[in-house]
Amino acid sequence: MTMYEGQIFVLLGHNGAGKTTVIGMLSGLLLPTSGVGSVLGFDIFQDQDRLRENLGVCPQHNVLFDYLTVREHLELYATFKGVPRNQVKKKVDTMIFELELDLIQN
Repeated sequence: MTMYEGQIFVLLGHNGAGKTTVIGMLSGLLLPTSGVGSVLGFDIFQDQDRLRENLGVCPQHNVLFDYLTVREHLELYATFKGVPRNQVKKKVDTMIFELELDLIQN
């Protein structure tokens, strides 16, 4: 299957067809047991760190929203996206300021 930049691509199928599993494997949420795959030229087995810096997935269910603050969510996603540990606080502070989330950050 090939998806092209600048085009819309969808996965259609009935419940249990494997749509969520495919997205999970391509994004690194699930580890495939075999096969090959690449996203943006990054091998899904060898280049997960670089892949995560360039790809995001919005889960179907809000698993953590009820348990994490705004700041904690941004810190978590900064880590997912590969922001160096010593830069996370500065990046999160900047994002909170730019999105005017300072009143609800904690």
